[in-house]
Amino acid sequence: MKKGMLINIDHMSQASANATIALAQSQRGGYPLNSGHNGVRGALGSDTSERSFTRQQYQQIGALHGMAGIGSAKLNSTLWLLNYTTVIQAMGPGAVAGFGTDFDGMEFGMPPRLGSAVQYGTQAFPLQMSSDGNKSWDYNKVGVAHYGMLPDFLQDVLSLQGGAALISNMNNGGQYFYDTWYMAENGSQ
Repeated sequence: MKKGMLINIDHMSQASANATIALAQSQRGGYPLNSGHNGVRGALGSDTSERSFTRQQYQQIGALHGMAGIGSAKLNSTLWLLNYTTVIQAMGPGAVAGFGTDFDGMEFGMPPRLGSAVQYGTQAFPLQMSSDGNKSWDYNKVGVAHYGMLPDFLQDVLSLQGGAALISNMNNGGQYFYDTWYMAENGSQ
């Protein structure tokens, strides 16, 4: 904090995360923290471990003008949108969250949701199907097979109810990130 660095509290134990949040809250004006690729504990039913944060922890991160990246590994667009919305609501008014992909070969990408209908190469959807030589990947069949297919995934999210509001929220991420980093650097002792 004295060096103005952004601190990612993912992968901390419950006790360590709570202690770090308390330390950030004790700083003059508070100190923003970051959760890079996570979600609300129990929001999707299955993730109840301390690896995910509680709604209260996200509320505290939001009150500090902290940032959140919403984890996506193994989540289809419907579940990811639910996770994103739950985090934003927990963080409070004005909060912005990003896309915490974190599927670096050790984790699975996002599968297609049942009924996904991402369109390729139309005037309304100029998105091109990902290809490499003779191989091509249709998101509707394989989901996100590699990072180059993240636009396909976001197109699917956009087609869902609430998807446009999420994309609008994410579009504010650049300024929010700048403001957060500015606060970290200028709030340092």
